[in-house]
Amino acid sequence: MEQKKTEKLRAKKERDQLLAAEEEALGKGGRGKRY
Repeated sequence: MEQKKTEKLRAKKERDQLLAAEEEALGKGGRGKRY
């Protein structure tokens, strides 16, 4: 149970990092899509 929670958190963190990197590539909020 606990492990699944950790995996979910890690996946969310990775996705957040991807989104941040994407925004960086777009030149800081080119489309201003913030989650």
